[in-house]
Amino acid sequence: MNERFNLSEQKCINLSERYRQELPFVDFPVYSQDDTTPESLLIQLDEEDLTTSSRKRIADIYEQDKLPLRILRQNSGIDPRDQIVLAEYLETLSFAEAELLNWNQFPNWKQLSFACKLIWEYLTSGRTRSGVFSAPQLAFKTNVLMHTPDVRSRIEAELKPGKYAAKTPDEAVERVFEFDRNWAGFQFPRLLMALSKIQEFVFQKNYGIAGDYSFFASKVETLNRSSVSLALEEYGLPLQITDKIGLIAKLSDDLDEALSLVKQLPITKLNLSAFEEELFKDVQAHL
Repeated sequence: MNERFNLSEQKCINLSERYRQELPFVDFPVYSQDDTTPESLLIQLDEEDLTTSSRKRIADIYEQDKLPLRILRQNSGIDPRDQIVLAEYLETLSFAEAELLNWNQFPNWKQLSFACKLIWEYLTSGRTRSGVFSAPQLAFKTNVLMHTPDVRSRIEAELKPGKYAAKTPDEAVERVFEFDRNWAGFQFPRLLMALSKIQEFVFQKNYGIAGDYSFFASKVETLNRSSVSLALEEYGLPLQITDKIGLIAKLSDDLDEALSLVKQLPITKLNLSAFEEELFKDVQAHL
């Protein structure tokens, strides 16, 4: 063989450089506290773990008597000063006005509107979030969700002619899913429970009455459905199909029993579209 192997003409590729990247920096506030560290994070730390500067920043929060530190900490991620200002406002309410917040289970429209007003004005700083632009809109969308959980109906409602109508079906779909994902599934229950804890402390002290919003918060968080329905989504079964199953069979609160029902349920009993049938068959095949 006359061909010679010339090393100088060969290309060598060094792949090792790509693995020499620096590890991502993780900032632990207990060690690296500065002026940008949120006060909502600082109050979660033990006082002995605070730097001198951090201790000075939140000294007045420790000294105030409007809300105990335990409540400020329970409402994690929410500005403690916003919580205190809300408590101060609630202190000014008369007994008749406080009664508007004295509810549990499901609120009526006035009660829900007032709760959303307080959440919006005191706990979100009035910022637009995830397609919600005002307290009335937050109350309206939450109310619609609780009374009309069917996704199709809510999408059609977004398309009804009017000042705030969605311009396209795609926009209507995105509006509904964005609200469910960001507000109903996370922000609203968290903020409502913060309001619940704050009003409970203030009104029990002042009037001996208080509301409890935990039931309603959990219903909104699960989109007014059972926890099993949401769990089935993790198995690839959309809520729309679960809703149709619920029309002909009762889904057990036990996930294993619900999965067994889904696996054995004849597809012919369900009024599914061709696309939904494919999804249902795929879920059954993998159970």
